[in-house]
Amino acid sequence: MSNSNDLAVLIITTFSESESVAVNSLNQSQIIVSPKSDTSLIVTPSIKTNTIVETKTPPNILYITPVGIAGPPGPTGPEGYVGRDGPTGATGPQGIQGPTGPQGEQGIQGIQGPTGEQGIQGIQGPTGATGPAGLGVAGNNDVGVLFLKNNTAATDILEAYDRQVVYGTTFQTGTLVNFEKNIDSNNQTSLRYIGAGGYFHAIATFNFYTGNNSICGFYIGRSTNILNVLDPDADRISESEVYANSSNSSDQPIAVTIQTVFYLNTDDRVFVIAQNRDKSDDIVVEFMKLVVTTLTSERGITGPTGPQGIQGPTGPTGTISGTYVSAIKGVYGSVLAKGVTNQIEITTRGTSELQFGLTDNVTIPGNLEVQGNINILGTLSVDEMIQNVQLDGGEY
Repeated sequence: MSNSNDLAVLIITTFSESESVAVNSLNQSQIIVSPKSDTSLIVTPSIKTNTIVETKTPPNILYITPVGIAGPPGPTGPEGYVGRDGPTGATGPQGIQGPTGPQGEQGIQGIQGPTGEQGIQGIQGPTGATGPAGLGVAGNNDVGVLFLKNNTAATDILEAYDRQVVYGTTFQTGTLVNFEKNIDSNNQTSLRYIGAGGYFHAIATFNFYTGNNSICGFYIGRSTNILNVLDPDADRISESEVYANSSNSSDQPIAVTIQTVFYLNTDDRVFVIAQNRDKSDDIVVEFMKLVVTTLTSERGITGPTGPQGIQGPTGPTGTISGTYVSAIKGVYGSVLAKGVTNQIEITTRGTSELQFGLTDNVTIPGNLEVQGNINILGTLSVDEMIQNVQLDGGEY
């Protein structure tokens, strides 16, 4: 042993049990061990220095004798092989997903801005020139009047159902425009039309005398051939037919009115026809007035429309008041407020905060007024002069 502090350790084995004895110094010459039996001890030295160990039978005394001074350490043996890495342990299970945060509160709808004023109406352009006159035939006021007054001459009725042109010796004319009185070769009187043609209304009012209790019929007649004599059968207009009962002579004269509408061409003639349906009694028309008037004046073709008047200048556009924006929620890109020349006003609901989920830049070329809190999680960059900015209770 080189010094007294070195320890020599003896492993003493009795049967299957072991006891360890530490030798504290080389000066010890014996160690008393009490084994569990009297059998011989097996001593396995495990010492740092050379030591001779002897064992004897009971009283079981170990004699340890140091032998000389240990020589210098031998050379270091070769380095042992590095062991391989063990296999990687299995990956642990995925952690539980945390709960989703609550939905942010919906922003309130912004107030609709008032509608701008209506622009001033442009000045009315001047009226275009009047087109030239139509090319149609000029309108007419054609009218003819033929009447009997205090007539006593009878219209001869030859038999029942016989028709005759009303006869009289006191025929006169009233207003005549494109009409004239005509007497044919049978001495029958009518109104002859000498105008250009058109639709006319003919009406005849008269009274008559005849025998007692006769049914008499009356018609408007129209002759369309100036070369023929008037024909009470061929020329009568059936739709104008009216019948009247003569009753007793004491009830006469009987008043009658007949009328119709027709088209007259130049040289057509208009007259009155009488008939006794029951007897051959003559008929006396005492007073009669036949009036033929045009229904409507002929109208010329409408002239072309005059040129369009010059368009008046457009009135100035009315002023448009600024429209309030709606609440903004969850903006994740650049927000560029273009054309804002006045200001953007954002009002939160109650005392809640207005939060913008902005991950980029917000550019507002104007004034931004916020009635509430502004939470800025990044950098606030202002390109224009700031007169008063208040953040977190402080004024900047």
